[in-house]
Amino acid sequence: MIDWDLVSFIIRSKYRFKILENLRNNPSIPSKMSDDTKISISHVSRTLREMEERGLVQKMTISHKGKIYGITEKGLEIYSEIELKNIRPK
Repeated sequence: MIDWDLVSFIIRSKYRFKILENLRNNPSIPSKMSDDTKISISHVSRTLREMEERGLVQKMTISHKGKIYGITEKGLEIYSEIELKNIRPK
């Protein structure tokens, strides 16, 4: 069952959607996500924290380069539903 509150949470923000999209295939560190998405590192960090609180992403490990984040099953399910319904943020 899709959690439409989470779908709404993601599509209300281009930042959230871009970060979730960035993580769908590969785990990453915040600085790389910032470079890949052209979102400032402070926005990336805040967005990751918000999405982690909702169980959409998780810290996988802390390396010498920083925290590595990955998408959770719930996050992948939400991302897939957004793509399927073509309801990406504008």
